[in-house]
Amino acid sequence: MIVVVTSLAYAGSFGGAFVSDDKVSVVRNEVIRGLDGEHLARIATTFDDANYIPVKVLSVAIDYHFWELDPFGHHLTNVLIHVACALLVYLLMRRLQASGGAALAVALIWALHPLQVESVAWISERKNVLSSFFFFAAFYVYLGFRSRGGAPRYVLLVLLYVLALLSKMNTVVLPAVMLAFELAWHHRVAEHLRRATVPLFVLGALVVACNLVGNPTHGTDWHGGSPVVTWLSSTVIVFRYLAAVVWPTGLAPRYDIALYGELFDPPVLASIIGLTLLVLVMLWLIVRRRREGFWLAWFFICLGPMLNVIPFRGLMHDRFMYLPLLGPVALVVTWIDARARTAGRRRMALVGLCGVVGLFGMQTVRQVEIWDSDFALWQAEASIVPLVAHEPGSRIHDGAAKRTFLSEAVARRPSSAIAQNNHATMLFAEGRVRKALPGFERAATLAPAYPNILVNLGRAYAALGRFDEAEVTLARAADIDRYRVHTHLHLARARIARRDAEGAESALADAAALLPEEIAARAFARERLAIEELSSP
Repeated sequence: MIVVVTSLAYAGSFGGAFVSDDKVSVVRNEVIRGLDGEHLARIATTFDDANYIPVKVLSVAIDYHFWELDPFGHHLTNVLIHVACALLVYLLMRRLQASGGAALAVALIWALHPLQVESVAWISERKNVLSSFFFFAAFYVYLGFRSRGGAPRYVLLVLLYVLALLSKMNTVVLPAVMLAFELAWHHRVAEHLRRATVPLFVLGALVVACNLVGNPTHGTDWHGGSPVVTWLSSTVIVFRYLAAVVWPTGLAPRYDIALYGELFDPPVLASIIGLTLLVLVMLWLIVRRRREGFWLAWFFICLGPMLNVIPFRGLMHDRFMYLPLLGPVALVVTWIDARARTAGRRRMALVGLCGVVGLFGMQTVRQVEIWDSDFALWQAEASIVPLVAHEPGSRIHDGAAKRTFLSEAVARRPSSAIAQNNHATMLFAEGRVRKALPGFERAATLAPAYPNILVNLGRAYAALGRFDEAEVTLARAADIDRYRVHTHLHLARARIARRDAEGAESALADAAALLPEEIAARAFARERLAIEELSSP
């Protein structure tokens, strides 16, 4: 059932093209073009974008050997690995004494949850499904090792852990999950099990160091210019993930994430209180010898690396939940199963869980479609996220099709700020600024506190020479969203146009504070020169 149902849900991905990062990691990647000694050496020593993940790259090279640039084969491999992960989830749940029905429900809900689509239907996210396969397998082997011991099992555990690490770095948390299991399940950690985790922690630290040292992408730019902004914003994101677990609608390839820099910002304060309560619940469950506490620990531990503890480019993506998702799913299903002790309750639970599987499965089938092409991805994003306009005169790929889509979106949803804004961005990029302005104004009226919309409106005013209105609008955007470079940058440009050198310098300083010094010096050279010319006698 797991194999058939999961395969059917993802069958639509087989006809998908190479999209987004696939163009770099597969289509134009010379490293994967062979399995001879020279190519294997390059696979072992080359970063894949920002990551040292040679096992993932090797799997893509094997796909290329059989399928070359036919995306069907690459998609097939992703789906097969995802199915294998679902089977391992079932085996893990059975090993952890879940009933057959509960184990099947956990495996199916985990496999068919719409949050998983990005990891499975996007070829570049092979690293997610592959690393999780090794992670689940390693944890399964650990459960055998802890009860029966044996050097062969421990060697296999270490091997699987290394394969997981070399597929994606976030699997470094496996030894922490093992310790959490001992505390939550057995309320103590035996000495030989503590010793067994030490080599794993060392191996994990080495792989993390390998990923970070000399890597210009990881560990440089904090979101909002500081770790405080990044981490406070991440507390809010935890609850956005939990909301998506329960109600996975409005999923998109990219999210517009608000940034917060103050502890007493209401969303941050509420999230910190909520996280504190969840941790207390987890500890209470563990102390009361309730095994549900382990699944909360699984969620927190596995999500931790994806919350920008070390900064990386994305704050929130569906793919970051691929491994952590097992925690809340297993917690809810096992809790329901433990309380369905009569035949009547079991029938009710079965009907309810079947309904959840069916709903998630249907939504997953639809979600798979957005990974069919770059245009489909853009459509999904433009339906949910207020876009920032390109400069007038920009060349827009698939411009006619995008214009048609956005025009139809406005016709269907005239009261949608996102639809009005995104339609206007197309007109703005085409140089039809006067036609774009009413759309931006309508969007700003519908959503007066949305920074991207205000930035677009301010830029339209500036392009039409209405610099006073541009400054007021952009200043409001910068006040609402203090941690985005582009809000301050466009404000500086508007003030330059008004010949306000002092105000422009202040706005540019705010923008520069959000970037590393050397990057800011290069990025704002034109604006600095303009301010110097205004300031000179």
